[in-house]
Amino acid sequence: MTRLNAGRPESALEAAKNAADREPGAEWPYRLISLAHERLGRDADALPAAERAVELSRGSWPARLRLAAVLRRVPGRWQEAVEHAILAGKFAPEQPGPAVMLGDLALLRGEHVRAARSYRAALALDPEDPQARVNLGLALLRWDPPRAHHDPAWPVGPRETGRARRALEVWSRQVRLLLAVATLAVAACALLLDWGAQARLGGFAVLVLLVPLTVRQARRVAVWSYAKAMLRRDPWLGGSVVSAALAVPAFAAWLLLGAVPALPRAFDPVWAGLAGYVVLSWPALAGVRALAETWRGRPLPALAGTLPARAAERAARRNTGVLLWIVLGRTWSVLVTLVAGALVVEPRAVVAAVAVPYPLVRGGICGREGRVTGRWPSRRRWWCWARWRARRAGCWGRRGRGAPGWGRCSRRRRCSRDARCSPGGAAVPGRGAPRCSCAICRWARSLPSRSTPTSARPSPTPAASSCRTATRSGPASPARWRPSPRPASCG
Repeated sequence: MTRLNAGRPESALEAAKNAADREPGAEWPYRLISLAHERLGRDADALPAAERAVELSRGSWPARLRLAAVLRRVPGRWQEAVEHAILAGKFAPEQPGPAVMLGDLALLRGEHVRAARSYRAALALDPEDPQARVNLGLALLRWDPPRAHHDPAWPVGPRETGRARRALEVWSRQVRLLLAVATLAVAACALLLDWGAQARLGGFAVLVLLVPLTVRQARRVAVWSYAKAMLRRDPWLGGSVVSAALAVPAFAAWLLLGAVPALPRAFDPVWAGLAGYVVLSWPALAGVRALAETWRGRPLPALAGTLPARAAERAARRNTGVLLWIVLGRTWSVLVTLVAGALVVEPRAVVAAVAVPYPLVRGGICGREGRVTGRWPSRRRWWCWARWRARRAGCWGRRGRGAPGWGRCSRRRRCSRDARCSPGGAAVPGRGAPRCSCAICRWARSLPSRSTPTSARPSPTPAASSCRTATRSGPASPARWRPSPRPASCG
């Protein structure tokens, strides 16, 4: 394992083979052999070693998990992988590994609800499991695997479906681009050069040119029986193909309406709409996809679940930056909508549009700096707002006596910006980063406490009382507490 973690799978494979020769009855060398082959990209060689490990020890849950990890990449054996993962969970119910494997299997199929349930079960067994935390964030974000069109349970491999997907994508792009250029060319020739008849003949020639192009791409699709399921699993691929297929009759109808000598004026909107669909369907679909991807899933709970794993996992740091961009993208889209509505009511509100890209660009810079340095700058307001919302999504804090920020937390996790909650309800100084002094953080600290009787609040610890004292203002129950200025001696 040391050699595998160091990035030397070839050396690890040789060592595992030597161990298997010395201990032919042990199952762990074969598990390492299978893992080394998998790291080298040899899935066909990894399967026999994993099956041999299960044969030597049928009650070993690591061997079952290793076999499930290999079988998920073998076409037609997806259900066997699920069965082995379930057996591993029965053999070791106290281990989070089987639940994580079941979540991975569900996530690769696009079953986000089932995957999130499995990852939560794994975190209930081990709250510090980094893989479960990172993948739970992906499930909450409704992340799509790289091959969204392919179902791992199909008996065909991803290469066959990948070639079919590529052929359908190329055909849709070529058809839409060719028809859009032809529409603009015909309109320009008819309106500017007065070559209406010749331009329409050229448009019909473009329709004839689409026949060999379609036949050529259709020959590359070898799995037509799975084409419908592929379009259903990948809605954007289906939308691209359908829009290209509808662009052909729309272009033909546009040419025919233009050839009518005395076309009634009632058909003018129809004629213009057909031309607009042929030309603008591609950019419109791209804009709808970008907007839908931005508003997909729940990024704030995903951010709250991914943040604890940032220090140990590089994938968690990368996902945190992506989640931050998604949150800021949503903020940007909302601001654009609000500004557009303001322009209708008050034209002078166009000045506010200048500030719309600021939170997106500024937040991305702050997120990149925070991911590298591990600190949260105090004057980056939008990033602090996103972080505060993530904390609120993961843990609802209650301010207690002597607590400067959130103070006491019902889940006993790190919910304060500058302190960790103690069992007594007061903040323990000296743990965490310095307090943030931006306007949003000060507003968050000034929120009123939850309705908790004063008598039910435990007294602060001596360490907290020496550094932080609270002043009371208002009635006796429930009290609103305001922290006093922090002494310079507190570290």
